[in-house]
Amino acid sequence: MSKFTKLALSLSCFLPLFFIFGAENFCAAYCSFSAVENKNLFQSLLNQSECFLFNTGLFFVWLALFVIGVTGIICFRKSFLKADRLSKETVVLTKAENITADYYFTYFSLFVISFFGVDPTKLKDILIFAIIMVLIIWVYVANEMYFVNPVLNIVGYKSFSIVYHKSFSANNAGEKEVHLFEIKVFSKEPLNRMSGEKVFVTFSPHDFSVCYPVSKKKQ
Repeated sequence: MSKFTKLALSLSCFLPLFFIFGAENFCAAYCSFSAVENKNLFQSLLNQSECFLFNTGLFFVWLALFVIGVTGIICFRKSFLKADRLSKETVVLTKAENITADYYFTYFSLFVISFFGVDPTKLKDILIFAIIMVLIIWVYVANEMYFVNPVLNIVGYKSFSIVYHKSFSANNAGEKEVHLFEIKVFSKEPLNRMSGEKVFVTFSPHDFSVCYPVSKKKQ
């Protein structure tokens, strides 16, 4: 992934907060707007209070960040869909566990609780939020934690820990040994209900690889 995609995908973790904060600033700006008689819209905007200008400016900041975050989701989706055209391997699922909920708990403890008391209409709260957000984004990008992102689950991507087996020739007599491997994958399929089935895995250098059923590929 490009640096922009990594940054945008990391920002997409904040999409619910950007939406909530943007809505609060929009409402605050709307309530503080005062019409000026005999003046056009541009002149009216220049004569508005600092409260209106502050909240309007922040609304557009949240809007821009929201758009960048959505772009990250779109870029991820494109790379996800391209995975079936990359080098892949057919494996047989032994076990699959849906671990999406584990990341939800991490998300809520890290984001929702941390920023529950932030008032986006106050400069002090915004500065604190910005500093914490920069630190979190830096950790996300440096440690490739883009997948700790429940927004991806909202658009259909689930996280699984899967165990699959492969057979290897043990000797010249044709005997084979079965080896088990465990990896984390993203999939839009209910892998936890597909034990014993063959699936394609496109391995990734990141924490999660991509998994999809062989049956759909053949159709």
